[in-house]
Amino acid sequence: MPLHLLVKRHSLPTRMTLVWVGGWKVMWAACDVSAAVRAEPGGMARIGAARRLCQKKSRANPLKTHPWATQCTDDLKLPAAYNCLATSRGLLNHPEAKSSKPASCEAAASLVWGLKDFVEELSDDPVWVATTRQSIDYCAENADRSLTLGQLAVHHLMCLEWMWYDNCDRQQERHSKLDEAGARRRATFLTAGCPLSPNTLRTALERVTQRSLKTCNRVRKSERDPYRLYSGHLKTLVCLLRKFTTRKGQIDVDSLKGAIISQTKDQGKGCAKGNGKDEGKGKRNGDPDDNGEESQYCALLEIVDNCDGAKTAEQFAKCWAEYGSPSCGYQLTNTLATRLPGGCNVKPIRNYWQ
Repeated sequence: MPLHLLVKRHSLPTRMTLVWVGGWKVMWAACDVSAAVRAEPGGMARIGAARRLCQKKSRANPLKTHPWATQCTDDLKLPAAYNCLATSRGLLNHPEAKSSKPASCEAAASLVWGLKDFVEELSDDPVWVATTRQSIDYCAENADRSLTLGQLAVHHLMCLEWMWYDNCDRQQERHSKLDEAGARRRATFLTAGCPLSPNTLRTALERVTQRSLKTCNRVRKSERDPYRLYSGHLKTLVCLLRKFTTRKGQIDVDSLKGAIISQTKDQGKGCAKGNGKDEGKGKRNGDPDDNGEESQYCALLEIVDNCDGAKTAEQFAKCWAEYGSPSCGYQLTNTLATRLPGGCNVKPIRNYWQ
């Protein structure tokens, strides 16, 4: 089912919260990276600050000067802020910027290169720059092809912020330093309707494991603590995988993969072999968003391919949450980007780094 989103603006200067009507809370939140975790947040902090400045100034004159200002409800102000940042940076100087048609390959490529040049100005850390440029590629690969150039810029910039928080979560968890916001993002992925979430793959998952999410549920309905939510949902997955787990908790990944392949053969289905580097796209052979059973098996194989190094069922479950979380971001950023009316761009502002 498609996700219906509600965007709420908060006055906190260092964070912005998105609330999913379906239950996802705190999608964007301040991510505190401990000294034990190597990260160079300066670049994304500058993008975030510039976006907030655009957001602040867009609440007044820039939006009201446009004929589509009447459509500018609260849920449009976030995409408008990113569009403002894109126009202010000169990323939308292409002739197609005013078009209401899907961006051409040439215009989309021009935007990607403009963004890559942009991030090189944000930091002198070559590792951060290389990682961020790779994130731009992932964002571009997962953008909806129906987006206009203006919407595409919104998607890419929003996706970059999402990817920064996702990378932060990865670093924190690998150092056993996951904060509350990260734990909530992980827990929500395991229960939401993202392309690689267990709920989305429920039909195939329950058929392969011969167990149900309902009977394996280890989370109380009243639970609100993000750490207990995350831990409980991990235990739910561990329960589902019991058929492929030894008494000591070791998981037989080859057996799990064989069971998935067996199901695809029994039903005359098949999947192209993944390369293990898709960054949670959920697009091995068909889009799991359509909730079709064939794409569900393909998505499960994609997850197994990328988590085949897991030794225990719990490690596999954590790997699933880590690998699949970006699929939520891609889905979210595409949804929000489409809310910006095609062919409309917010007027640029000066001194957007201040």
